[in-house]
Amino acid sequence: MIESNLLPPEKTCTDCSCCGPPKELRPVTMWYRNSARETMYRVQPEPHFRFDLICSFIMFLSIAIIQFISIKRYIHLLLVYYQIIINFFFYFT
Repeated sequence: MIESNLLPPEKTCTDCSCCGPPKELRPVTMWYRNSARETMYRVQPEPHFRFDLICSFIMFLSIAIIQFISIKRYIHLLLVYYQIIINFFFYFT
């Protein structure tokens, strides 16, 4: 969630500019056009990143287990998941 000091000013749909291109963000990179605001956004800490990563890894493992149960020939999948799991643990070391 973006901090309130980084949000653009409030606008309504009666301004007729809500359907046009974004004025605060670059559409391709989703970076702020104002470099000072972009710097403020990038230096903010993300304390929940590790927990989000662990949660997504648990979801990944649950999907892998469901695939192992439902697919009879899972040797190739086992090798792929094994490589991904090893890479995940190397990321935290």
